[in-house]
Amino acid sequence: ILQFFAQHPPNQKDEILLFYMPSTLGPCRTGQYYVFYERLFEEFGWENALILVCDSSNSYRELGKSFTKDAWWGVILGDFFTDIQTGLRLMAADVASALATLDEIWKNVIQVFSTNGNVERALEEAGRILRGIPRRQTLADLKKVLIVGEIFVRRDTFSVREISDFLISKNIFPKIAGISEWLDYTDHCRWRRLQKEKKQLGISGLLTSGKWKSHAMYHVEEFYKAMVVHKIARHLKPTGLVPDVPADMHEIVGNAEKYFIDPRLESEATCSAGAAATGMLDGYNGTVIISPFACLPGRLVEGVYGPWARERHFPYIALENDGQPYAPSVLARMEIFAHNVSRYEKQIRS
Repeated sequence: ILQFFAQHPPNQKDEILLFYMPSTLGPCRTGQYYVFYERLFEEFGWENALILVCDSSNSYRELGKSFTKDAWWGVILGDFFTDIQTGLRLMAADVASALATLDEIWKNVIQVFSTNGNVERALEEAGRILRGIPRRQTLADLKKVLIVGEIFVRRDTFSVREISDFLISKNIFPKIAGISEWLDYTDHCRWRRLQKEKKQLGISGLLTSGKWKSHAMYHVEEFYKAMVVHKIARHLKPTGLVPDVPADMHEIVGNAEKYFIDPRLESEATCSAGAAATGMLDGYNGTVIISPFACLPGRLVEGVYGPWARERHFPYIALENDGQPYAPSVLARMEIFAHNVSRYEKQIRS
């Protein structure tokens, strides 16, 4: 935001700056970030900088179909290109040159996307260029670690960079759970509420009350989102730079319910614990649980997932980030974790 303000100074005449901020209910800072920004803007006297807060209970759909569709495309593109960047840092023969190429590809994709151009054609070209980048190793040569936890911290480069850079230095792929995972989870929570409503009213009740429309719309959105993921994946997965990751939210929440938490507790703890377990059962070599300092959901994930992982000898580490470099004691834990990941053999699900 501060970088944006450097290019677009606030309090310009006849100009309003609107910032979209997702929020949620429950014992989590996700519902408090917008409060911080509102107070920050007020403190600096930026009267034309406004926060638009959207809620997770309806999967952040307040701004209508067009915004929801564009936002979903943007989120999926961001998730894929984040993985591609990590993959190039680990696998490219000439990392600097590969990252420079990726930067040009990303700029082109963003330009096409922002001008309503043919995104699929741009992705097809991107995939062709990325497949041609010389490699020194492949995904199959790498151990993979799934990074889960508080949604903002795990996807904030400033917060997650230290553990990501550390794992890359150990030749381990740090797969950061995508933003799309959280949106999939909010969709799943909406699905559970719809299923409860369907059970209470029955088919006839849905039809007579008119509530069938919200049920039908859910399935239309589900189909559209899956279609977008498929369109992007078919061009970028063949690059060999994007690892597989648990994506079936019904399976993820099912594992959370089986091993850890009643899914009626709707929070990042349910989603992250389930994703971590599913990732390990699907062949990952370790899990990082990252959260802000003293984050309740983060400590809940550690509290329920830790004993389960230790019982199965699954490598994991829980980190709390407050913006400062990690202390030597934490760095020592990271070294031990990396060592355990490197010698861990994948467990085959029976």
